[in-house]
Amino acid sequence: MKTLIAAVAAGIATTACAVTVAPTPAHANEPPRILVVGDSVTQGKDGDYSWRYFAAQRLAQERYNVDFVGPYRGTKLNVDGPRNSDGTYANPNFDQDHAARWGVTMWEALHLDTEAPTIGELVEAQQPDVIVETLGINDYSYRYGDAEWMRLVEHVNEFVTAAREAKPDVDIVLGTLPQRWEGDRVDWYNAALPGLAAELSTTESQITTTEVAAWTRGVDTYDAVHPTLAGEQKLADVVVDALTPLLPPPAPAPASPVTPEASAVPPAVTQPEVGTNTPAGRLARPAKVRADQRGVRVVVRWQRVEGAESYRVKCGPRSAVTKRAKVTVRGTAARCKVRAIGDGVSQWSAVRVKR
Repeated sequence: MKTLIAAVAAGIATTACAVTVAPTPAHANEPPRILVVGDSVTQGKDGDYSWRYFAAQRLAQERYNVDFVGPYRGTKLNVDGPRNSDGTYANPNFDQDHAARWGVTMWEALHLDTEAPTIGELVEAQQPDVIVETLGINDYSYRYGDAEWMRLVEHVNEFVTAAREAKPDVDIVLGTLPQRWEGDRVDWYNAALPGLAAELSTTESQITTTEVAAWTRGVDTYDAVHPTLAGEQKLADVVVDALTPLLPPPAPAPASPVTPEASAVPPAVTQPEVGTNTPAGRLARPAKVRADQRGVRVVVRWQRVEGAESYRVKCGPRSAVTKRAKVTVRGTAARCKVRAIGDGVSQWSAVRVKR
């Protein structure tokens, strides 16, 4: 371990890259269990998709059958909520289980046993086949001083050891940090991970790393750390690229019938362009929105939107998700807004609350 740190500090380590490994068999007749351990970048705030949504979507599209596990399901509320509160998603239609907590550091994941479970306790309780670890930026942001920042690699080693003590055959994906503008320490850490993964990987418990997500500050993030929609998608892609070699092969695609009229050359498939803040395939915004204050509740109604699977409503600091075209929100508010959720999301329709 000391040899690895000294080598990287001397500039021997190269750019982080994914390590190719052979698939690990899952439990018989059960999908592999994936435990995502992270901080605010992974948990997301109220109203985000989170990169976990896009990872789950891509895995499903590529026909991988997986089960995300963890003690939490929601995002962090925007206002005055506890750090682990169950906020809502832009699209809730995915496997939401996770083990990400706003503000957590790698050190806390190892040693903090009062507010939330440690990594050993998480693995003992969840019994994952694969852990996706996406911690580290908070350690560099506010925990480690200039003399201690290389300790993060030592703590990654401790993280792997603690996980294996709870489940010796668990595989682990170590996430690189995409916030490269945070300084040389982030580049140093990202460069160290592939060597650490190779050093710790065994036949029984394989360790790999993600590529560094190609984030641009202010485009892929809305501040110095947290991702926009574009950043979430980029992070999801590098995680899935590192994760799939550890999974059983995907289910075969169903055979397509061949007709004489079918062209010998299939048409080219183009992917819709996705902006930094809005998904492709935007739905129409809800029309005829009405909000009425009734005591300590607000009743909101609107017209159904074609293609919508659900709707998200916000009245002041309160929010709700429903499949109906009506919802009751507790509290008082001056304004409410509604948007439709399906393959994409609509723009908000806002209305003043009538009293």
